[in-house]
Amino acid sequence: MKLKKLIAFTIFALGFSSLAYSAGIVTKSTQAVGTGLTRPDAVQSALEDALAQLKGVQLSSQTSVRQLAQTETSKDSTEFASLEQTRKETRTKVEGRVKSYSVISEKRLEDGSIEVVADVDVTFYEAGPASMRRKIVVLPFAYKGTAQYVGDYDKRLRQGIVDSLTSSRRFAILDKDFDNSRMNEMASLFRQDVVPEERAKYGNTLGADYILVGDINNFDVKTKTSVDPYLKSQTTSTRGHMSYTWRLIELATGQILASRTVDLPLRLRKSEDLYASAGQEGQKVGVQITEQIFPLMVLAVNGNEATIGQGGETLKVGSRYNLVRLGRMLKDPYTGEPLGRDEMKVGLVEISDVSPKISHATILKSDRDLNGAGSCEFLLRAVETKAGSGNGQSAPPKRSTGPKW
Repeated sequence: MKLKKLIAFTIFALGFSSLAYSAGIVTKSTQAVGTGLTRPDAVQSALEDALAQLKGVQLSSQTSVRQLAQTETSKDSTEFASLEQTRKETRTKVEGRVKSYSVISEKRLEDGSIEVVADVDVTFYEAGPASMRRKIVVLPFAYKGTAQYVGDYDKRLRQGIVDSLTSSRRFAILDKDFDNSRMNEMASLFRQDVVPEERAKYGNTLGADYILVGDINNFDVKTKTSVDPYLKSQTTSTRGHMSYTWRLIELATGQILASRTVDLPLRLRKSEDLYASAGQEGQKVGVQITEQIFPLMVLAVNGNEATIGQGGETLKVGSRYNLVRLGRMLKDPYTGEPLGRDEMKVGLVEISDVSPKISHATILKSDRDLNGAGSCEFLLRAVETKAGSGNGQSAPPKRSTGPKW
């Protein structure tokens, strides 16, 4: 029993340490050199050097212009000239927290200054691997009017998009809805009773690569209550129509990378179903964005089973996809811009198992032997269905590429 407890504790500790490594406050050591007219100045220079090594340095250039007056006096006259002196300065800025340091050597240089070598421990916040993903902010959709449900519909729609993009594990989703709450909590790190190392969390906010914006152009929903003349029972139904558009914009350039317009008739048994519909619509938007940028790739084929490099809530057991083989790269004949690799449909698969990171699909049919297929040689495209079929799958794009992200 003691052995089992020890093993369990060890596994828990290993799991916890891996999570802590992914993101959190870390302390790293380095050796730094600094010089100065006095020993404190030299030590300060060494500490700044250590921070620059581990955290980087910010450079800013500034040009200053100074007016100079020059007067020349001769026997007959006095001449006055105004001159300009231009000087360009580069300023450096380093930020971070030094946990501890020790001076291991010290010497005086020929010019009279002091040079020290120090071992320095620097504490800072290290972001996890997820911060290296493409970063997206889903902003509130714009809408007009004061319809009863449109505000809540917007929130549920955006939450569905966030759920889908997050579960794809392809993007870093930055929150804006609760930004004030986060900043208030950040401000509490500077209270006197907070461990100083915790303040390293401040100043690590990520910037977005892309923003997702949209408009709810039309939102006409009415709830009707009818009474059965015989049973005297009441039935409530919600009918209407809504349309919305969305755009994915590259923040640095303003380029529209993807967009779509959706017209949606609403026929609901009760008004609460409206929010469930919004969540489903949001899931579709997230899937469309993910599949355009990161199509579902086949990692391996074993017999009649294919391993897919994506899991989470974006895939559902029982969903069917076309199995597509990637061909040669195609280019626009006028601009020379790459359009993507050609795609050839070679079979049909059905999702049989979904885990958080990968999934498995049963190969229902194929026109070729897939055993031994290379990784990323095949991908999946959603099966094209008729409108109103209910499975929510959209028509597959004809090429394997989205924007050059």
